[in-house]
Amino acid sequence: MMSIKKLARLTVIKGAIDGVYTVRQATRKLGISTRWAKSLKKAVREQGDEAVIHGNAYTASG
Repeated sequence: MMSIKKLARLTVIKGAIDGVYTVRQATRKLGISTRWAKSLKKAVREQGDEAVIHGNAYTASG
């Protein structure tokens, strides 16, 4: 089961990937850095939803 926070993060990151939000808007909505938002976008594109669901499992070195 996914927490509400992770579901919200996934929704916003997917919105940023689809162009609904800019990276800056996504960072403001999620309260994260621009660098982390870009890393999350890349991870979701490459690994799918699991990149956010198992957030601690994702490392930026990939």
